[in-house]
Amino acid sequence: MRSPDSVSRRIFSNFWPAALLVSLIAVTAQAADKPVGDAAFNASDRLAVVNLVSSYGPLYDQFKMTEWRALFVEKPVLEFWLNGKKQLEGIDLLLAITQKRQEYFKQEKLQRRHFLTPRFVRQTADTITGEAYFQLLTNKGDKPAFVTTGLYEFTAVNEGNQWKFSRWVAHLDNPLD
Repeated sequence: MRSPDSVSRRIFSNFWPAALLVSLIAVTAQAADKPVGDAAFNASDRLAVVNLVSSYGPLYDQFKMTEWRALFVEKPVLEFWLNGKKQLEGIDLLLAITQKRQEYFKQEKLQRRHFLTPRFVRQTADTITGEAYFQLLTNKGDKPAFVTTGLYEFTAVNEGNQWKFSRWVAHLDNPLD
């Protein structure tokens, strides 16, 4: 008989490749401002932003907040919304709250997992805007559980051949635990 921890790890490890594949399919879909199938975009920039969006969840989930912070420009617009009301604004405030939450997660042996399915909306030479549906899971209890779902809106800008988020707005469907 498998322990609940091994079952949780197996579910998470099997779900991650499927979520990544869905994300890659979604990001290769055409941006909304172009007809479906139009290939008139810079593929290397698009792939750089795929990497940027795909790094958000794992860096946060692995408590690599210095690397996570490096995904953003110096002063990004960062907001979290719930039921049409702004709950949090500013990357410094988010980092302070996150530090306390992650200390609690470590103490309680809780593991978060972000699953994102991004979609590009508009791309220019130096800006890409998009959105990503997300699911946030935890291992709290004897099996994986949903914390919340929602939508991230993002804008990435090219700063000297490196793409970073200048805007990240989270619309949560439910409160965080």
